[in-house]
Amino acid sequence: MISTARRFVLDDRPASSAPRLCLHCYNELAASDKSAFCCAGCEIVHGLLVAGDLEHYYDLRTQNTAPVVEARGERRDLKWLEEIDARRVATGGATSIDLDIQGIQCTACVWLIETLFRRCRGGNDIVVNPALGRARLVIAADFDLASFVRDTERFGYLFGKPLKRAESRRSNIVARMGVCLAIAMNAMILGIASYAGLHSGPIHLLFQRTSLLLGFLSVIIGGSVFFRSAWQGLRRGILHLD
Repeated sequence: MISTARRFVLDDRPASSAPRLCLHCYNELAASDKSAFCCAGCEIVHGLLVAGDLEHYYDLRTQNTAPVVEARGERRDLKWLEEIDARRVATGGATSIDLDIQGIQCTACVWLIETLFRRCRGGNDIVVNPALGRARLVIAADFDLASFVRDTERFGYLFGKPLKRAESRRSNIVARMGVCLAIAMNAMILGIASYAGLHSGPIHLLFQRTSLLLGFLSVIIGGSVFFRSAWQGLRRGILHLD
C-alpha cells in the first residue's frame, strides 16, 4: 500500500518519462533494478511502516532522503541502557531521561518517533530535538524503555546515552545567537543616525561601512550553522529548510 502523498509523487509525471523511485526513500532506482526498493534496509522499514499502520510518515515527508542502507532490525547490545534504566526505576515515579538519537532527517522522522513512544504504556511525554539529535522522554516507572528503544531502532534510528558533545553544541549555538543579537542592536543604533537626517558626510560614510561590516560578521558567525547544514544536505541530495 502506498500513501496518498507518495502516490502523488510517483504519478505526477508523464508515464513515459517518469523515473522509477524507491518506495521508501524516493531516490531513483537503476534501470536494471527489478525491486521497488533501492536497498534491503528501505524495504524492511517500508514493510514495518505499513504493518504498523504508520503510513502517515509518507504524507509528512515529501522529499527524498538518504537510503536506510543497513537494516537495523537485528538486536543490538543495550548494555549502555542498563545504568539509565536502573536509575530511573529506582526513583519509583515519573522520570525525565535524555537520549541521543541518530538518523533523524525530517519532520516525518520526528512524527514517527513520537507516535511509537505514545503507543507505549507509561509514556508521559516526549520532545524530539532534530537539531541536536536528542530526545527527552518523561516516563513512568512501568515504562519499558528497552522495548521502546528496540522498536524504534527497527526503523533505522540509533539511540545512545547523551554525550557531552551535544551540550557543547547547544552552548555553541546559544553563544552564536548572543553575538548576533549584540551585532543587530549595534547596527540598529547606527541606523538611527539615518532616520535622524544624517544622509551624507564622513560620519554617514563611517556608519554605513560599520553597518556593512557588522552585517558581514553576523552572516559569518550565525549563518555558518545553516551553511554547514545546507551543504551536508546537498551532498546527500536532500533539500531542506536550511
